[in-house]
Amino acid sequence: MVREMSDSRILIFQLEKTSAIGEDLRVDCSVSYKDFPGAFKLFEEWILKNRFELIGISFMSHHRDIFVEMTRIIRKALPGCKIIAGGVHAWLIDPDRTIEHCDYVCAGEGEELYKNLLESLSGPETGRPLRLPGLMEKYDGNVIRTPVKEYMPIDDLPVPTMGSEYIHYLYSKGDIITFKQEDPQLSNTFSCVHIGRGCPFKCTYCINSLFPERRKVRVRSVNKVISEIKRLLGFRKFEAFIFMDEIFPLQASWLEEFAAAYKKEVGVPFVITLYPGMLTYEKTKLLKEAGLKEVSIGIQSGSENIRKNVYERSGTNSRILEENEMLSKLGIMTYYDFIIKNPFEKEADYRDSLELVSSLKRPFYLKFHTLAYYPRHPITDMALGHKLIDEGDISATIGYLDVNTPHKVAIVDHYPVERNLLFWNAKLRKEMSCGHTDSSYWLLASYYGYWYMPKFILEAVKRQYLKGGRRALNILSSIVQFTLVIRNNIFSKKVNIAVCMYKQRGPVFVMDEIRMKILRSIKQGRYGKKTNC
Repeated sequence: MVREMSDSRILIFQLEKTSAIGEDLRVDCSVSYKDFPGAFKLFEEWILKNRFELIGISFMSHHRDIFVEMTRIIRKALPGCKIIAGGVHAWLIDPDRTIEHCDYVCAGEGEELYKNLLESLSGPETGRPLRLPGLMEKYDGNVIRTPVKEYMPIDDLPVPTMGSEYIHYLYSKGDIITFKQEDPQLSNTFSCVHIGRGCPFKCTYCINSLFPERRKVRVRSVNKVISEIKRLLGFRKFEAFIFMDEIFPLQASWLEEFAAAYKKEVGVPFVITLYPGMLTYEKTKLLKEAGLKEVSIGIQSGSENIRKNVYERSGTNSRILEENEMLSKLGIMTYYDFIIKNPFEKEADYRDSLELVSSLKRPFYLKFHTLAYYPRHPITDMALGHKLIDEGDISATIGYLDVNTPHKVAIVDHYPVERNLLFWNAKLRKEMSCGHTDSSYWLLASYYGYWYMPKFILEAVKRQYLKGGRRALNILSSIVQFTLVIRNNIFSKKVNIAVCMYKQRGPVFVMDEIRMKILRSIKQGRYGKKTNC
């Protein structure tokens, strides 16, 4: 929409920091200029070369430090350039501190607003505030907020820009920097697509809980979705599509039309995300026939009490198990999300989670997230009110650590990040030895998600553990730790990661990664020696 009116560029700015995993199993995402001087210097040279007059920066909470550094560089290099910030952190979590670093904040969806802002800035200077719907702006020492109007129809939005000469990618990991004129979303063998926008739920740990009213879910027409996918397929062959909607639309008429069109015109496997208990056998079978291979479902806790009274989520464990049995019969890989380190949970809640996980039928794997306390989120306020945390636990840049259990690949492999699982398992084992009840339960529950773990062994360990015996779990966790160490030794890790990257991103990406590792080794003066990569 902007390119129709101006000379514009898109920059995907990615800084990869070595994970700083804390003792509480949360990840510190904060950065400063000194962490990535080369990347920020390249950014400065690029904006100077292009002499931008308006720069929009969209960021999430854990990107806040990067946003601040970028605005500082823009102010220094291009004093006359206007800056607008976008994203929920910018307009809802911390708008006052965000606008200190920019001229405008987009307080809602950005497509129509950004286009209107460009039109206003391209016209004659009026000396008056712009007062565009959805815009926060500085004027005469004050901040003016103009209410958002009803969003434009979602089908009127054009297919997003992709594979264009106008897209640039700046990636930095340590001292090795890549700056290319390319679209990184086309480098993988799977691609991400949004069907619509919005979520009908307001779970207390989720960003959707911050919206004043329950957001209306808007779904694009089947024709619009298929046209975007076909455009992506025009650039390269994809092995799978991941539909990134918070909740995949399951309205009967839309679903039937989508399944028929997708099967006929696309025919590529796909992944969806759902709330527990939403599937029926008929809808699941329809989706499988269209190409569904994997489903992501957020359980978060096996305790109905915690789900209802802490997370504000509905549903029963019996319904979760019914749905799981149906998915298992149809052979659809499912991964279930759980949240750990929740101070509201007691031993009865851990026991409920263990019982639920141990009742799940394969194929499935588990993803565990550490509870993070983002500013203004309801669960953060709740934990503060109960004096379970203090102000020092709340941070925009300290986020959750997530780990996946090993699984047989349906679509998405995660072997490159299994080193986090190695650390996670060791940390929980240490806590277990110190008498942490939650760590013992979650450690045992996680082993049910390992595809190679025999169920009868896990059941024997569980029976002994629930009777008060810890020896079997200690032995099992030691074996798992040894297995993870072997899987993550330098040779096994490099072979598995190379194979995984080759399958997902192709030979060119693998060769680039090898080149970067060699350059890093030379730069560190360690070429020919064992290097931690």
